[in-house]
Amino acid sequence: MNKNIFFRRLALILAIGTLVKSPAPAQPKPAPQLLDLYSIGFPAWDYQPAAWNINVLKIFDNKLYLGYGDATINTGPTDVIYYDLESKKFVKEFTVDDEGIYQYQVIDGKLVIPGVDATEEWDFGNIYVLDKSGWVKHRSITKGIHVFDAVSYKNKWYVGTGNYSEFTKEETFAFGAILGSADSCKTWKYEYITPCDKNGVYRISALISYKDKLYAFPYAYVGYSLEEVPAEYRQYLGKPYVEDGKEYYLVSIDNAFGNTDAVCYNGSLWQPADLVPDPQAYHTRPVVFRDKLILSVISGKYISSVSDYIEQKGKLPDNVKTSLYVFDGLKTEKLTFAYELIRDILPKQDKLYILYFNKGQNLIAETTDLKTWKYYLLPASVKKPLSIETDGNVFYVGAADGNVFRAALNAQVTSGTAAGRLPVKFYGAAETAKEAQRYWAAVTGWKTLGRAAKYSCEIKTDNAIEIKTDNLSGLIVYLPLDLVDKSKLLTLEIDGQQIFKDKSSGFSSFDLSLKNGKWRAAKGNKTPGSFKTKDIVVGRAGSDLSRKGDDPETGNWQADVIKWAGKTDIALVTRGSVRKDIRKGDITAADVYNQNYRNTICIFKAKGADIRRMLEYNIKQPARGDKIQVSGFDFAYNAAKDPQKNVITALRLAPDKEYSVATSNYIVQEAKNIVGDEIKAEDTYQSVIEATIKWLQENKKIGAISPRIKINKLD
Repeated sequence: MNKNIFFRRLALILAIGTLVKSPAPAQPKPAPQLLDLYSIGFPAWDYQPAAWNINVLKIFDNKLYLGYGDATINTGPTDVIYYDLESKKFVKEFTVDDEGIYQYQVIDGKLVIPGVDATEEWDFGNIYVLDKSGWVKHRSITKGIHVFDAVSYKNKWYVGTGNYSEFTKEETFAFGAILGSADSCKTWKYEYITPCDKNGVYRISALISYKDKLYAFPYAYVGYSLEEVPAEYRQYLGKPYVEDGKEYYLVSIDNAFGNTDAVCYNGSLWQPADLVPDPQAYHTRPVVFRDKLILSVISGKYISSVSDYIEQKGKLPDNVKTSLYVFDGLKTEKLTFAYELIRDILPKQDKLYILYFNKGQNLIAETTDLKTWKYYLLPASVKKPLSIETDGNVFYVGAADGNVFRAALNAQVTSGTAAGRLPVKFYGAAETAKEAQRYWAAVTGWKTLGRAAKYSCEIKTDNAIEIKTDNLSGLIVYLPLDLVDKSKLLTLEIDGQQIFKDKSSGFSSFDLSLKNGKWRAAKGNKTPGSFKTKDIVVGRAGSDLSRKGDDPETGNWQADVIKWAGKTDIALVTRGSVRKDIRKGDITAADVYNQNYRNTICIFKAKGADIRRMLEYNIKQPARGDKIQVSGFDFAYNAAKDPQKNVITALRLAPDKEYSVATSNYIVQEAKNIVGDEIKAEDTYQSVIEATIKWLQENKKIGAISPRIKINKLD
C-alpha cells in the first residue's frame, strides 16, 4: 500500500471520538425543558462551507473561544476567533497554521491549541499557547503532523500525536507517539510510541491526568481494498479514497493492541492498561468528573467512517457497539444512561453536561452525581449540534451549519413543540444552491456569483421580522408560525427597508426580491419541504478538459482566466491548481467551486529574464503538482532523467522587457519552493472562483485551449 494512505483523511479520527450508543435507549425522565435558541453569530461564514462546523466551544477569561475548520478537507490556515461575553462581539485574535481547531485545553492556567494538522511541511507539528503577550506558536513537535491532545503532568507538558518516520521512500511508518517538554514547549522528546507496522496507521488520540497517573488512549486503522473487507462488513464502509488509481477504505484494525485500551505512566514507567471490559474496544474519549474517569468507548470490527454512515442512514452501523464507563482508579463500571449518540461531553465544576442524540431528538443532560439527571431539549430544526459550553446560566451550542446558539437554562418556552420550534434568530450563508436553505429562509438569488450570500433573520419582540443581507438578490422567508403572533400586525424589514406591515393570516411565506436597490415582498404559501435546489448554469465547455499530462488544458485555461481578470500581460499558475477535470457541457457555479481552490489573484511586475529564472528553477523540481503553467506566452525545455539537468531551450519573452504578471496567492506564499525566490505582489483579493464565473458569464463557452509548453524528453 502506498505510504500516502497513512496520511490522507482524518474523518475516522475526528468524527467518531464522541460517538457513543447505549444498548437500551429509553426516553429520559423527567420531561426535558424545551430550549429557545438565539444565534449570536456565524463566525466562520467567511470561509468555505467545509470549515463551518463549530467543533468546540471554550470559555476562557470571559471570552467564548470557537473551534472550527476541517482537517479532512483541509480548510486552513484557521483564525482563532472568540466571542467577547461583555461587548457581545466576535474578535479574530490570531491565526494558526493548521487545517482546523478541534480542541482548546487549559494547561497550567494557559489556553492551549493542539495543532491537529499543520499546513506546513511534516517535519514538525504545532502547539499554540496564549500567554500574557498573546498567542505563541511553537513549531517544535518532531514529526508530529497531527497533534490531538495536550496535558500537564508532574511539571512537564505532554502531547499525543500521529507521527511518521520515513526510512526510505518505500519504508514509511505511521505511529502514535507521546512527547514531553520540560522547557515550555521549546523542545520535545519522545516518551512513548505505539506498536506499528508497514500498513497500519497508529495514533494517540487522548491524554488525561488522573489520580497521579497519566493515561494515554491509542487506536489504529488501515486502508483496505474492498476485497480485503469481509462481505458482511462491506455495507458499513464509508466513502473510498483513490490511491494510485485504486480505491481504498479506512477501516479499524481489529484488536490492534490486544487487551490494552490505554497506556498508563506513573512518572517513571509506561505500562499497558486494560480499563474497558470489552476486547474489541477501538476508540476511547476520557473526561474527569468528581474524581471519576468517564470513558466513552466505541468498539467493534471493521469500523469504517461512522460519520458518513450516520449521515446516510440516520443511525450507527450494526457492527459498532458503544458504551459509557466510569473508572475510579481501581475498577470500571458501566454507566446507565439512555441515549443513542453522544456529540459532546463537558465537565464543568460540580456538573457534567452531555450533548446527545436519542430517538430523533437532540438533548443536553445535566448531572451532579451521575445518578440523577436534568434534561434540556433542542428544537428539531437544529439537526446537527456538535459542541456545548455554559457559564451556569446560559448554554452555548455550536452547530454544524456554523451558527453559535445561546439558550437560557431556566427560560420556559410557552408555545410550540420541539418538532416545530425554530430559532428566534439565525445566520445563513450560501455559496451555491447546496447551502441555500437554512431554518426559515432560503436563498434564491446572488448579486455576485462566486461570493457567498450572507444573511441573518430574527423575530423581534414587537412581532417584527428583521433581515440583514450581504450579496443577496432573492430570499424566501417561511413564516415561523410558532414565533409569530397572528393577533398582531406583522412587520417585515430587510436591510433597513420596511416592506410589509399587515396581518399575517392567509399566507405562509414571502418571496423577497431586490430590484434597483429596493426590496419587494410577494406573499405566498411555500413551505421548507417544497424548496428545490437548482444549480445555476454559468457557461459551457465545448469539449472535455483534462488535468492529465505535462501541459494540461485545465491549467492553461485557468491561467487564461486570471490573466483576463487581472488585465495583465501574462499569467502563471500551478498544474495542481485545478482539482477536477472539466466535462463537456453545462458548467454550474457549483462546478466552479468544486474545481478550484480558494485562491485569490495577485499581480506583480517582472522582466522577461526574471520569468526565465523562475521557470528554470521550477522545471528542475520533482513536485508535479507545483509545475508552472502559463498564459500569454509559451516556452520549451529539454527534460532529462535527472530534473536538475532540465534546460529551457525557447522562451517567447524579451529579457529586458517588463511584464505585468497575474498569479495566485498560493504561488506568492510558496514562491521560494515553486520558483526559487520571493515574489512581491499585490493581492487583488478577487478570488479565482469569482473570476472564473465572470469569465464564463462573459465569454459563454470554453473553446479550444492551445498548448503552451513543449517538452523534449531526453533518454
